[in-house]
Amino acid sequence: MNMIFAFSKFSLGRLMHNARYLIFVLGLPVGFYELYAHMYGTATPFAHTSWGVYFMMSMVAFGAVGTTLNVTGTQTALDRAGGWVRHLKVTPVPVWAYLAGQVVTAMVASLAVVMIIILVGLLSGGVSWRLPLAEAALAIWLGSLAYAALGLALAHWLDATLINYGIILVYLGSGMLGGLWTPLKYLPPVFTSIARAIPSYRMADMAWHLVAGRTLPGGDVAVLAAYVAGFGLLGGILYVRRN
Repeated sequence: MNMIFAFSKFSLGRLMHNARYLIFVLGLPVGFYELYAHMYGTATPFAHTSWGVYFMMSMVAFGAVGTTLNVTGTQTALDRAGGWVRHLKVTPVPVWAYLAGQVVTAMVASLAVVMIIILVGLLSGGVSWRLPLAEAALAIWLGSLAYAALGLALAHWLDATLINYGIILVYLGSGMLGGLWTPLKYLPPVFTSIARAIPSYRMADMAWHLVAGRTLPGGDVAVLAAYVAGFGLLGGILYVRRN
């Protein structure tokens, strides 16, 4: 545990000095929220809640996706390119502690982004704090573990010259095809079928249910758990083959 904590502390320090990361993972969801939430009116009834709350949860999920992907994906790929991971293999420090530290770092950063986007909604979107909002945020945060695992898999599949393209493609694709940018009711039916297969939709769907006063969908939890296990296994296989 001490080694995981040490790696996480080191990674968080590097993260805080990366201005491009902060702009990328916060700028897009906050910008989208400020534009589209106010364009349609935050108090407008929508999906058994208000449009401001509904779209805020969409952007919370979008921000959590971008955060976890960037931390475990981009940084791990850069560490591989710099020989850091290979160096760990000849030291007493287990590589699993480094990888676990990357996941912990991603989840800490994801929690911070989730809280910041909710704060933006509270301050500028007319959103009022209540218990379902906290439950929805927690559900999204835990669901983002799927993208932390996916980031590690991508980091061991793509090299440092391609990882940024891969991360951006998955990040923007998850937002667009997962129904985070535009509610699926306004899109052709085929988009609903696609969205149900994407983790970002399942993350946001849990939150949409909770803020509407409904119970947590068991199907979303099961799908996300399967993604965490599947991406984790894929990452392990790719690590063995590529290192």
